[in-house]
Amino acid sequence: MARSPEAAAMCLECLERRVRSDLAGSGLSFVHGLSDSPLPFASSAVVQVASDGPEQCVGRVSASEITELIASYINLSIEQNVISSLNMLCGNKISGSSGLDFLSFVGFSAYDDIQPSGLVRHPNILPVLGVIESSECWYMLQEKAPYTLENIMHYSPEALCSDWHIRFFIYQIISAMAYLHDFGVHHGNLKPSTILMSDSLWPYLSISDIWHVKQNWAFGGPEGSTPNSCCVAEDCSSRSIYASFNLPSSLDWPSHFKRWWAGELSNYEYLLVLNKLAGRRWGDPAFHPVMPWVIDFTVRPDENSDIGWRDLTKSKWRLAKGDEQLDFTYSSSDVPHHVSDECLSELAVCSYKARRLSKTILRSAVRSVYEPNEYPSSMQRLYQWTPDECIPDFYSDPCIFVSLHSEMSDLALPSWVTSSEEFICLHRDALESDRVSQQLHHWIDITFGYKLAGEASIEAKNVMLPPNDPSRPKSIGRRQLFTKPHPKRSISTPHSAYHNKVQSCARCQGKGSDSTTDVMLNGCNPRNMLSQVNFLEEFEQATLFMEVEHHLNPIYSYADTSASYCSSVKCPSSEFSDQEILQPDSVLSVVPDFDFGSYLECFESDDSSPMGYQELLHWKQMSYSVTEHHANDVFSIGCMLAEIYLRRPLFDALLLAAYKETGILPGALHELPVHVAVLVESCIQREWKRRPSSKQLLESPYFPPSVRSAYMFLAPLQLLCTSGDRLKYVAKLSSEGALKTMGKFAAEVCAPYCLPFVSSSLLDVDTESGLSLLKEFLKCLSIQATKELILPIIQKILQAPEYSHLKVSLLQDSFVRELWKKLGKQTYIEKVHPLTVLPLIHCFGKGLCADGIETLVRIGGLLGESFIVKQILPLLRNVILLCVDSSKVIKPEPQHSWNSFALIDGLSALEGLVSVLPVKAVLRELLEVVNSICILSITGKVASCDGTIHIWNGQTGKLRAAHTESSTSFPLQTGSTQQANMLNQDTLSGGILSTAFRGSLYTTMHYMASEDKLVAGMGNGSIRFIDISRDQKLHLWKSDLAEISLSSLVSAICSCGSDKQRNGSVVTSSSWIAAGLSSGYCRLLDERSGKIIAAWRAHDGHITKLASPEDHLIVSSSHDKTLRIWDLRRNLSTQSNIFRSHSDGIFNFSVWGQDLISVSRNKIALTSLLRPSSEIGHQQLALQNLYSADRGVKYKNMSVLSTISVLPLSRLFVVGTEDGFIKICQ
Repeated sequence: MARSPEAAAMCLECLERRVRSDLAGSGLSFVHGLSDSPLPFASSAVVQVASDGPEQCVGRVSASEITELIASYINLSIEQNVISSLNMLCGNKISGSSGLDFLSFVGFSAYDDIQPSGLVRHPNILPVLGVIESSECWYMLQEKAPYTLENIMHYSPEALCSDWHIRFFIYQIISAMAYLHDFGVHHGNLKPSTILMSDSLWPYLSISDIWHVKQNWAFGGPEGSTPNSCCVAEDCSSRSIYASFNLPSSLDWPSHFKRWWAGELSNYEYLLVLNKLAGRRWGDPAFHPVMPWVIDFTVRPDENSDIGWRDLTKSKWRLAKGDEQLDFTYSSSDVPHHVSDECLSELAVCSYKARRLSKTILRSAVRSVYEPNEYPSSMQRLYQWTPDECIPDFYSDPCIFVSLHSEMSDLALPSWVTSSEEFICLHRDALESDRVSQQLHHWIDITFGYKLAGEASIEAKNVMLPPNDPSRPKSIGRRQLFTKPHPKRSISTPHSAYHNKVQSCARCQGKGSDSTTDVMLNGCNPRNMLSQVNFLEEFEQATLFMEVEHHLNPIYSYADTSASYCSSVKCPSSEFSDQEILQPDSVLSVVPDFDFGSYLECFESDDSSPMGYQELLHWKQMSYSVTEHHANDVFSIGCMLAEIYLRRPLFDALLLAAYKETGILPGALHELPVHVAVLVESCIQREWKRRPSSKQLLESPYFPPSVRSAYMFLAPLQLLCTSGDRLKYVAKLSSEGALKTMGKFAAEVCAPYCLPFVSSSLLDVDTESGLSLLKEFLKCLSIQATKELILPIIQKILQAPEYSHLKVSLLQDSFVRELWKKLGKQTYIEKVHPLTVLPLIHCFGKGLCADGIETLVRIGGLLGESFIVKQILPLLRNVILLCVDSSKVIKPEPQHSWNSFALIDGLSALEGLVSVLPVKAVLRELLEVVNSICILSITGKVASCDGTIHIWNGQTGKLRAAHTESSTSFPLQTGSTQQANMLNQDTLSGGILSTAFRGSLYTTMHYMASEDKLVAGMGNGSIRFIDISRDQKLHLWKSDLAEISLSSLVSAICSCGSDKQRNGSVVTSSSWIAAGLSSGYCRLLDERSGKIIAAWRAHDGHITKLASPEDHLIVSSSHDKTLRIWDLRRNLSTQSNIFRSHSDGIFNFSVWGQDLISVSRNKIALTSLLRPSSEIGHQQLALQNLYSADRGVKYKNMSVLSTISVLPLSRLFVVGTEDGFIKICQ
């Protein structure tokens, strides 16, 4: 971030031109300006290091110095000497005074009386990377902080998650303030917006916010000192836009509200004030000021007509989406909401301003591929396209319509204007019109007010989507300014009061001001025009509203701001030079002795003894300040501390004035916890001498020992130096017992700051320090903290693709045992061991020795079946399948060799694991797949079969029931097989399959919708009936024929539910069930009795599917490459009804009407059931290829098709492929 100390601020475009010109070729690129004003003027900007580094300098600043600054910042070497000195001190060696200086102002009590040299930065002072002088101004380069305390309090107050964290946070600010006071410098500008914060919520004070620096370096005067409504650049076009504005940079909301209500302040200006109060800032596309759309641009705005005006009682999101969609979103979402958490997104802002923004920003915020024709081309199209609100630029800046990009046309204006100036004039008139003024309060309620929360937000369909994690820091968000309905405006602002282009405006030369407005502004009694009662009611409502919302004018300084600043400005800068600000009176001339043991004793923190109220009172009585300016800083600390707890300001202008006059403390003080109230009360004493000094605050009993020890431990980690050096320092302290001395709680607080250094520094030289630090935290943290803080670090290291000594060290027995002991077996197995197995599997095919495979098997045997099944087998399965698939692809010989070796390693590991797994686990995990799914349409449930039948809730996906068969139900049969209804248990040819299908597994299933029953086939040819409604197994048919030599698994089932009798056919029952077997046989059974009606050899191979398109027909497919149709009215054994042509087995088919569509490999075939009897016999199927269309080009489908289903209403069909795709075909 660059701050340009100008005599006054510049508009954002002029600031950008100035920065780009001054820093051209320096390696720094302009991002956006940062405005502290309600108006678009700034003296600060965000810059970033260009990816290509510095170029040859063509600007006004020497590039060599900037290059050196950038290099030292990127390489984190700016404060290398300090951390090196601290590392020497950890070895009881002294090298220079920088380390001792640092310890002196972070709390090492041995050096309390020593004046630091001033050459070392305090860890809570934002580092100044450099100061650059150009021909016209100075640039102070600082790192940009992502948050401020104001951001956190407004948008994510839960980020300061506990009372301890608040104390720790305040302690750091006071420590930085004490550092300044030691040099005789007061801050003078302490408030939430000047407390900067890092991603880890480490707070900083910025040198550029200090009052002395602002005055002597001409960063600008205090807030409210001068109106900030004009750019310093004389040729700036914004001068004509904002010349008539009378809006000071201070945010005295009550004053602005009264002026707006009375018509003295325009709608535009008042909305800018509300935007500033809500935290919105000019120059930042992610949080740009927001304005309402007031017209739809279809017709010229006319107050006498209702056409073309926007309804301000509804949000733009609601108008764009419609109530029906918002109601659906609210009712169907897991977290009920109507709208997103932002009314003006970065995407919308950049789309609005696309003509003026750089292509780099557009690619970043809108779309990575720059397409100029995709941006809305006209104002009317823009309004129709966006669900977001408007921006102020469309009411003030004629340049926003003009494109800077040759390939992008200017933003087209409505047909009822002839120029952008005329449009801005008419658009602003619409915003300031009586119609809008009488409705604007509704829009304020929706955007900034009470309709953002509670029942009012539900009624207005304005419930926002809450953040996923409220404790996560945020720098942007929706701030609710008002809790009560905003009063309606009493009177509009006259046209001439806000429009300064009198000669170019027909309205100014014609009608002039409205008579009503003139009367109001000239002081005439409104009771002549309005009833006295109505006016008094409106006036009373406005007054009460201001009293309720007094928190919008917070005060953090006890001093009379205007008098203090005016008297100080008169002092010439030569009387208070920069050297006096930044340099101390004395420096260390003699380096004192250092005892590392004494230093470690400072980390002792016992918070077990309660903090006594009497101790706080005694401390309060002993406190005093030495200078008024320093005491005013302490007053600011008290105000901010109270606001953090209360979540509203302690003082506004009226409360502070009353306190100064009467001495009565604010009532809100009684809402604070007792220990906080005592500290706050001592900080806000009316008599400044009775307030504690900053150093006395640090010694307050309010701060427990754990706060001080944690601060001393963490402060050196904020130095700008390499992570390796910081890791070495913190590892040394930890190994010497600092963490243990601090206790579990303080160690847990420190862990998030320290542990990231372990994973970010994977250099071999840092391995010892990283492993040591992990072990020390493992000893100190609780089990839950270990899971949350250490495990993610270990996982990140083990998952890193590159090799490192640290990764190997984490797999050593000593560390593994400690981690196992800390986490327990279950957590270790679930979280850690998958990461130890994965590196071994990654070595498959790369020369992994037999010991590696043996280690993998030994780990599995040690940790048991559950670990093997959940952690090892899925990885092995993926490797083996990948190798099998890759073997079918033509590749160079080296890749084929690797593929073969990897497959051998995978199969070897699998062989070893099978030897340590129970037989049932082998069957379940290695042989089973989901072989059948049924939609149970009557109940809304879903059934799946993978050896076990699972019944699921079709809506929630929860398991409702599971059905299995016990192997004891099928004892080996040695007697006669003459009973037709008993299965002959002949042994299969041996091997693993003979065990797998010994009767205990379900192999397929079929749903009988009319009876709400499932019919399940089994591995031994048996059939089980299951009642879905009662979740109960029914009868079991052990049906097999003696003439079938081998028992075979049931591979397909179909049924017929007709009650009609068929005379002269083999069907003698009212309904039947057909079972297809893996041996190629097909059986027909009576559904009621289980009697076998017919059995015949349907195919020469495994039957893949059966279907019954009609009561007398069965269609079957098989691995023997044929599709057959069986007419049950005729002799089954003599029928010749074979359809051929497929070169591979037919995996599946689908029946649609009288058509059959079958799939085999990557081809489909179509045939009809309506062929005449004379044509039935050996027929050839008409094979067809499937094609995929990609951008109009057809590609032949090469995927193996595994299933097919017809969508009857659309004449489309869906195919599933073995590589996981589902394709819709026609």
